[in-house]
Amino acid sequence: MRPLGPNSVFSHERLPQAPLEAAPARNRVRFLALSIFAVLLLLAGRSVQLAFSGDPLARSHSASAATSLPRADIVDRNGVLLATTVRAWALTAEPAHVRNAVETADTLMQHFPGLEREPLLRRLNNTDQTTVFLERGLTEEQRDRVVALRLRGIGVQAEHHRDYPQGALGAHVIGFTGIDLNPQAGVELGLDEEIRAAGQEGRAVRLSIDVRMQYALETELDAAARAAHASGGAAILLDGRTGETLALASWPSFDPNRIGRSTEDARRDRVAGDIHELGSTIKPFTVAMALQENLATSGELFDLSQPLEVDNTIIQDHEPISGYATLRDILARSSNVGAARLALRLGGARQRAYLERLGLTSPTTLQLGRRQAPLAPAAQGRRDVAGLGFGYGLATTQVSLASAYTVFTNNGARVAPTMLALAPGAPVERTQIFTPEVTRQVMVYLRAVVTDGTGRAANVPGLLVAGKTGTAERLGGAQGYDESRNFSSFAGVFPANDPRYVIVVALDDTGAGETGGLVAAPVVARTLRRIAPMLGLRVEPAAPAREGDAMKLGDLFDHGVPEGAGAIDITGLTADSRKVKPGYLFAALKGVAAHGRDFIAQAKANGAVAVLSGDDLGFDPGIAHVMDEEPRVAFAMAASMFYARRPGTIVAVTGTNGKSSTVDFLRQIWTHAGKSAASIGTLGAIGPNGVIDLGHTTADPVAVHRV
Repeated sequence: MRPLGPNSVFSHERLPQAPLEAAPARNRVRFLALSIFAVLLLLAGRSVQLAFSGDPLARSHSASAATSLPRADIVDRNGVLLATTVRAWALTAEPAHVRNAVETADTLMQHFPGLEREPLLRRLNNTDQTTVFLERGLTEEQRDRVVALRLRGIGVQAEHHRDYPQGALGAHVIGFTGIDLNPQAGVELGLDEEIRAAGQEGRAVRLSIDVRMQYALETELDAAARAAHASGGAAILLDGRTGETLALASWPSFDPNRIGRSTEDARRDRVAGDIHELGSTIKPFTVAMALQENLATSGELFDLSQPLEVDNTIIQDHEPISGYATLRDILARSSNVGAARLALRLGGARQRAYLERLGLTSPTTLQLGRRQAPLAPAAQGRRDVAGLGFGYGLATTQVSLASAYTVFTNNGARVAPTMLALAPGAPVERTQIFTPEVTRQVMVYLRAVVTDGTGRAANVPGLLVAGKTGTAERLGGAQGYDESRNFSSFAGVFPANDPRYVIVVALDDTGAGETGGLVAAPVVARTLRRIAPMLGLRVEPAAPAREGDAMKLGDLFDHGVPEGAGAIDITGLTADSRKVKPGYLFAALKGVAAHGRDFIAQAKANGAVAVLSGDDLGFDPGIAHVMDEEPRVAFAMAASMFYARRPGTIVAVTGTNGKSSTVDFLRQIWTHAGKSAASIGTLGAIGPNGVIDLGHTTADPVAVHRV
C-alpha cells in the first residue's frame, strides 16, 4: 500500500518471518564478548567527543527549537501566548485500497461519533480521488487508535493546527484561520505576511495589546451591552503617543477554537469593520478647526437659545441653552446649533481638508482583517456643512475616531494606530493638524464635558478624564432617521493634565433616550478604574457617603431610571425594608423564602423614594421604579458608587479550615504595621474602630462597601 508521504501512517500486512537457525553455544559466548567490547569502545569514544566538542544532543535540540513553522506564535506585549501552531493529525483514506467500505465506515463511526454515515461512505467509495480527508484535528491518542485498528486504506497524516489558548479573550483582535491555516480575520489576516515570515524565522509576533486591559474592556463592554439591550458594541484603548492598541473589543464575541459554532454576527468586527455616523464626538474637531482658523475665540459669546434654519432645515438642541454661551458651553452641553454655526463659518472646503487630515475620510491602516472604508461624501451645500459640524453626513469606524482623538495627546498631531508592539524609543510618524495651543484649549473644554456637562458619568476621581459624548440616531425611520434607535458613544482622553491615552466606547441600537452620556460614559469610568493601576496611574477614592449624604438616582444607575426621576436624591441603600430611612432606595430582591416586592409597601412607609427590581412588579409602587435584568449586580454597582471608598489591597482567603483565623491575623499584622485594615469573616466585620454589625456572615453589598 502506498503511503501519502513521509508523515503518513497506514496499516500494512505483516510480513512472514523466516525461522532463526540455532548457533553453537561457544559462538554465542564469543559474539556476546565482542558486543560488550564494542559497547565499551563506543562509550569511550563518546566521552572524548563530549570533552572536546560539547553535547551534540543539545545542538540538535536547539536546532529543533528553531524549526520553522507555517505560522508564528502570537503573543501580547507581555509575552502571553495568544495563538500558536500545534501538530495535529488528519484521518485519511485511499479509496482504491479500502477493502469493505460499509464495514470500514461502521468501525470508524464507533471511534469517531462525529462522522456522518452517508458522507463517509461517499468519500470511502470515491475512487476518483487518490486520497480523501475524513476527519481533521485528531489528537495523538486518536491517531494511535486509528493505527491500532489496522484498517486497509485508512491512515493518518500529520498536519498543523492553529490553537488559541485564551479562548474568546481578544477573539476579534487575533481572528482565526481556516482548516488549512489560511487567515480569515483579525491580525491573522491583517498581519499575515509578518506572521508567516516570523514562523520561518522561528520567532513570535508581539502585539501591542495587554491581555489584562483586554479582559477589563471586554467584560465591561459585555455588561453594558447586555444591560442596554444593544445589538452590538465596540471599544478601543490606545496609547495616543505611540498609536499602540492596548485593548480592542467587539460585542458579541466568539471562541476562535470553536469557529464552527459561532455566528457571523458574533464574528463581526465592529471596531474597524462597522461604520456609523459619529454624532457629537466630532464636535471637538469643529471647535478646534474654528480656533485654528481664527474664526472664533475662547471669550466669544453665542446666543444659542433659538433653533438654526439652514436651507429649509431646522437644527435645534435637545436642551436649548438660555442666555449667552461660550465655546466651552458648546462642548460641555453638546450644542448642535453652536457646532453648526462654527461649521458654516469654516466652509465646506476647509472643513473637508481637516476631516481628511484627521483620517476620518479614508480607511484605517490598523492591521486587522477588515478595514471598512467610510461613507464620506463631499458636502454639497450649507446644510451638509452644518450637519458635518455636529456629526451627521459622515460615517466612519470607531478606530478612525480614536485615531483622530490622538491629536489631543500629541500637541495637535495625529498618530495612526497599530497592532504591533513598538520598541522603546522607536520613531513614530505624526501628522500635525492643530497647534499645541489650540489642542490645549479644546482639552480644557473636554474636561468640562466630564466635570459639568453631558459626560459626567465618565468621571473618575483622580484620573482627570476628558472627552465627549455622542448620540446619533440610526437611519431607518420615515423621516430618514429613527428616534427610537441610537448609536451611543463616548470618546475620551486621559489624564487631562498630561494627555496620553485615548478610549472610545460605543453601543449600537440602544433605545430612545439612551444617550452616550447615559450608556457609554459609565463603561469608560468602570474600565478606567480597573486599568489605571496597570498604566501606573492613581485613582483617588471619592469621599465616602455618610448617613444623610445624597447622590442623584440617575448617577447610581446606567439605565432603567424612569424619565424625570434621575434628579431624585438618594440618601441610602438597603435590601432590608426594616432598615429603610427617608430618602433611601429599597432593592426588592428575590430571596429563597420571600420576594422583596412583597415588602415595598413597608419600605415606602419607612421613607423609601425609589425601588429597584429585576422585573415588572405588576403594580404601581408609588415611588420611582428602577428595573434591571440583573438587580443584584445593579445593587452592588450602586453601592460601590454611593460608598465610593475603595481599599488599596484586597485579599481573599479560601480553603477548608482556618480561613477566618488567617483573615484576622492578616488584619492584625497590617494594623500593627500602621495600615488601616478591616476584615470580614465568621468572626464578623472588624474595622479600625472595632466590630461592625453586618447582620449576616455573608454581608450584602451595602454592608461590604460601608466597611
